[in-house]
Amino acid sequence: LAACSGNEMAGDSPDPASAPPPVNYTGVWSSQIEWLSEGITAGVPVVMHNTGWAPLSAGVPEEIPAPTREQQIAFNASLIEADLDIFVELAKMRFQPPLNEAGQAEMQAMTESQAPPASPYERCLPQNDTGFGSGFGGAIRFVQTDDTIVTIAENGTVRHIYLDGRDSANALPSYEGHSVGSFDADGNLVVQTTAYLGATFGGWPMSADAKLVETLRLTEGGNRLVVKTQYEDPQYLAEPIARMTHLFRQADDVELIFGRCVEEVYGAQIFSEMIPDYSGR
Repeated sequence: LAACSGNEMAGDSPDPASAPPPVNYTGVWSSQIEWLSEGITAGVPVVMHNTGWAPLSAGVPEEIPAPTREQQIAFNASLIEADLDIFVELAKMRFQPPLNEAGQAEMQAMTESQAPPASPYERCLPQNDTGFGSGFGGAIRFVQTDDTIVTIAENGTVRHIYLDGRDSANALPSYEGHSVGSFDADGNLVVQTTAYLGATFGGWPMSADAKLVETLRLTEGGNRLVVKTQYEDPQYLAEPIARMTHLFRQADDVELIFGRCVEEVYGAQIFSEMIPDYSGR
C-alpha cells in the first residue's frame, strides 16, 4: 500500500465518461462547392466528394464513387442545352428509398392528402434533420465542450449532441431528434439520433422507430471531416440507406450567413408534385 499513490488506488481511478473527448470539432465546416463562372453552366454549383442516399445493398457506402466535377458539369449543361426545367428534372431523379409494403401505402396516403406535404419546405414547415450536410445545407459551426457538441447550420438547423453517456429512452421528441455521441476505439465520433417528431424524413414516411447513425472521422490533419450517415426505419423501409459527406474546415473568421424559407417556393412545389405513385405497387 505504501508504494501506491492516491491516484492508483482502485477507488480513485478516473471515470472514462468524465475524460475529455479525444477529438475536438470546434470550428466552421462546409462541403467543397465550386460556383462556376464560365461557360453555359456559369452560376450553377458543383459539389465535390459527396454521395447521395443509396440502399446498403448497393455496396459499401465508403466505396461508392461520388459524381466527378466533369460529370456534374456535363449533366447540368445537358439540361440547359435541352431547355429543360431543372427543378422538374431534379425531382425526377430524386432518390426513392426502398420502401416496404407499409411504407409504400403510407407514402401513397401522404401524396394523396398532402398532409404533411411531401416537401415540408414548400410550406415553411419544420423538417426532420437528415444528418450533417447534403451539399447545399451551407456551412456548419461546431461548438464543443467536454460533454456536449452544438452544431448550427446556415439552413437554420441547431443540434445538440450529448457526450455525457445519457440515453434517449425517455427523450422528448423533436424535429432534430435526440442525439447522443460516443467515441469508438479509433477516435471516431459515433452519433445516434432517435426520438424524432413528425411524420416525414426527407419527404418519406417516418415511424417512431426511425434511427440515424452518423460516424465522423477526421482526416488530412484535422482539416477534412468524413461523415458516414446511415438511416434505418424497420417499419417503413425494406433496408437501411446510407450516404457519405465530406466537410472541410474553414478559416476561423468565417461567419455563417443564414438562409430563410420562402413559402410556396417554386422548386419545392415541383418536388411535391413529382412524388411517384405507389398505389399500383
